[in-house]
Amino acid sequence: LEVTLLSHCKKIGSGKNFNIFRTKSNSSSSSPIIGDSDSSYDYYLQEHPIPHTYNRLNIPDGTKSSTGTALNNVLKRRPEWLDKQQDIVPQETLPQPTFDTPDTVHSISHCEDGSMNCTQPIDVPFFGENDHGTACCVRVHLPTNNNKSRPKKEVMVGISHQKLSRQSAYWLKDVKKRYEHFGIDQFVSQFVAYEVTHPFHIVARSGWFCLGFANENEFEEGTGSTFAGKNTGARLDIFNDTYNCPMIHFASGFSEVVGNYSRAIIGYGVNDCHPRMFFVDKEEIVRMLTTG
Repeated sequence: LEVTLLSHCKKIGSGKNFNIFRTKSNSSSSSPIIGDSDSSYDYYLQEHPIPHTYNRLNIPDGTKSSTGTALNNVLKRRPEWLDKQQDIVPQETLPQPTFDTPDTVHSISHCEDGSMNCTQPIDVPFFGENDHGTACCVRVHLPTNNNKSRPKKEVMVGISHQKLSRQSAYWLKDVKKRYEHFGIDQFVSQFVAYEVTHPFHIVARSGWFCLGFANENEFEEGTGSTFAGKNTGARLDIFNDTYNCPMIHFASGFSEVVGNYSRAIIGYGVNDCHPRMFFVDKEEIVRMLTTG
């Protein structure tokens, strides 16, 4: 593997949980993009998975000077090949999750003024629709309107997550005080499928899931995880149920399997203590995004 540094930029954004995805370029201009003219890609920095927000990355190819003000425009919100009105097109409605999970029957009743005492509180979904970034993206093909006789549609699939965060403590804003016993740092994830062309709208969402512990048989002297079969005490405990998975899981990696397009690999952290990776068949991802 040979890596060549073409340019250097101290910062292309601020925040965390960003992801980079790419799609075939729609531009025939000479703007510098890595790759040859027949298979050029545009690269995007995903800022939020739901609602989907992103910026196009203008990546230098080393043919022009990378000094002075040239780096000031490394991150560009408006690609040259898009009209101003087509920058990020808001999606009016999101597809419903493909299967129900315990949160489906729970809502948060809160006051618009932020108080805990109002006569007409508003009910909102427990997890809402502002997910945190996790990992992205793997290509799969979804059936068109669940019709197997029609050509399948290629989509990009990412993973987003929600958590009971100490900072927001949103569940404590429920005026009925139904969730005061919930502990912090409870994580759930879901698959999110996006169109492969601008405006990269969301076309499908799975229900929520959690990722499991490492089994004892995953330990091999010198090669396996020394935590396999251990660190299983802190489990996901939410909606009065305890699940056989860690309370904290964060999928930091989601990628194609080299040499096997039918599978993907997910890498994640278990209770912020140790890593784990596993293979997943793309058919399973498709199932979760279609029939649940």
